Amino acid sequence: MNKAPLTSAIYVVNSWLVLWSRLIVIFVIFWGLTGCAQTGEDLYDDYLSRLSNVFDVDNTAWSPAPAVIAPRAGDMQQDIPPLRINVLAFWDTRHCELFTIISERNSILGRVQAPTQRWRFEARLLGAIEACLSHPLTDDELAETLKIWQLEKEKEWPLAVWNGTLAAPEVRQLFQAAHESWGADALPGLHQTLDDLRILTGWATQWPTLDLPVNEEFEATYQRLGQHNVVGQWHRSVQVSMAGLTAGNARLAQGIAENRLCPQGRPTQRSETANNVLVLFFIGEVQPYLATLNRMGEELLPALDALANASGIAVEAWLNYRQQLHHDAERLRALTRTHVALWQDVLAPCGGVRR
Repeated sequence: MNKAPLTSAIYVVNSWLVLWSRLIVIFVIFWGLTGCAQTGEDLYDDYLSRLSNVFDVDNTAWSPAPAVIAPRAGDMQQDIPPLRINVLAFWDTRHCELFTIISERNSILGRVQAPTQRWRFEARLLGAIEACLSHPLTDDELAETLKIWQLEKEKEWPLAVWNGTLAAPEVRQLFQAAHESWGADALPGLHQTLDDLRILTGWATQWPTLDLPVNEEFEATYQRLGQHNVVGQWHRSVQVSMAGLTAGNARLAQGIAENRLCPQGRPTQRSETANNVLVLFFIGEVQPYLATLNRMGEELLPALDALANASGIAVEAWLNYRQQLHHDAERLRALTRTHVALWQDVLAPCGGVRR
């Protein structure tokens, strides 16, 4: 009996078993080194535990405030009255592009336009009315009717702008509440989001006189914005950081009150450990996280304000939400300043901070 094929088969099986064993070992080692994806909560849990240990104070439980719910669609979207058009007057516009645009709006698809497409339609409508007014076949009677339509649409234009920008579903997706903060290694870039918000602001301030972009470009801008909730996640990370710093400030204040680091005014082993916690974990990990959140807020909030101001109207639901965002951004900066000052105070009896 020829045993060569059997021996080869056993060799192949053993080789695969060795390979898989090595892969499993590598995976286990990698998983042990990296752990689970860290969140902001994990970052502060670790930092607060170290503060409690070095100052010998209770590691009391802490938690952020509930996530802020984004404004509801019904509170953001504004009603735009339909343009009342006399059938005879409408028929008299058939020499103009206006005739085609009004027909599109009265079609089955036109009646269920998304807010973004409705905004685009309103811009096209105003442009078509203006073009029809200057058409050589437009008589005086039709011109008077067109001027009435024009005044009505110009009056309603801010509502269309609002509905097509901040109140649009794709833009509101940015604000959707997040129930978990970003990890220190998972903070996203904002370049594309900021660019898209600036594009919308440009359209809002320059339409309807500006030439409209092609529909593919128009839709692509909204599709990109609708893919994430960066504002909601930023705000959740700010809320988590506010709670973490508040808890950290309490631990530092207790450390100052009890003066356990350097009771004799000289550095001790405990003060060396505290200095390491400051340098390695606050300055090395927490502070860069806070700095990035602060920078993101300084970029996101003005971009949103510019977009909101472009419509020229004020919606209570948005104003309340905006106020919360700005308040928490400023509160985070204040808590950070307090935290730094407390570290300086707690280490002052030990000769100050040493890098």
